[in-house]
Amino acid sequence: MRPAPIAASLAAVVVVGTLIAGCAGPSDAPLMPSADPDLASGLSAGDAGTPAAGANATPSTGGVRFAPTASGHLDGKVILVDPGHNGTWVTAVNNKRTPVFGTSGARCQAAGATALDKTTEHTLVWEIAQKLVPLLRSEGATVVLTRPDDIGTGPCNNERAEIANRNDAAFLISIHGDGAPRETLRGFSVIYAKHSAGGSALLEASKEAAEHVLAEMAAQSALPPANYVGTPGRPIEQLDLGVLNNVKVCPAVLLETGNLIQADDWAILNSDAGKEGIARALAAAAVDVAG
Repeated sequence: MRPAPIAASLAAVVVVGTLIAGCAGPSDAPLMPSADPDLASGLSAGDAGTPAAGANATPSTGGVRFAPTASGHLDGKVILVDPGHNGTWVTAVNNKRTPVFGTSGARCQAAGATALDKTTEHTLVWEIAQKLVPLLRSEGATVVLTRPDDIGTGPCNNERAEIANRNDAAFLISIHGDGAPRETLRGFSVIYAKHSAGGSALLEASKEAAEHVLAEMAAQSALPPANYVGTPGRPIEQLDLGVLNNVKVCPAVLLETGNLIQADDWAILNSDAGKEGIARALAAAAVDVAG
């Protein structure tokens, strides 16, 4: 588990994260990357918080880096935050086949779920990421987001893994939401890949990281463990996860935050407190794994 001092610091910083990132309101200021030229090097056009011309139809190939805002448990570490899916669906891009280590490949990207009130999964997880990034930066981490906004298309899942590899990340967290079709199905689950481009040692490290995320979600989120996939309270091994399979440098996990079409889950996921609880859990898990 994480060192004791982090609990208080995360609780305090989440207020700052809320002020910076907000929760989907049109007047809320988006997260912006550091102006440090060393952090900006290697980023593609459109990766500075505003999509470049044509970004709605062209996958981004870079990551957006954010410098630390304080010293803490994650000093010197790079944490890769992947808000799942993308803001604009472009069939020709998202349906193309991409390599997935250990499998025959998969689509570039899936469409994602839609909530009871028609909020999209990609927007939900973008909002959670906006709350998570300030928490990680306050613990000394350099944070890399896999997509620059909730407007454009891409990058493909395999490219998101390569962003982690190029940045020598210490931990990758991919944030998603589920769309299970019955009202009785609810709760969060944590997934790690059955195959890893980083080998067996990295597979074991990813499984351990998934256990940390499960524990922190149980402790800090109002959502229950999923009652419809795997074994409640245990991570799930899955075959063809284009992001996780292709990571070579660090533990990588995927969090299904809850069921977007289940009323109780959605009431939590759609609330500011619910998103903050998930962000605190993921930040604490990052310290557990990489601190």
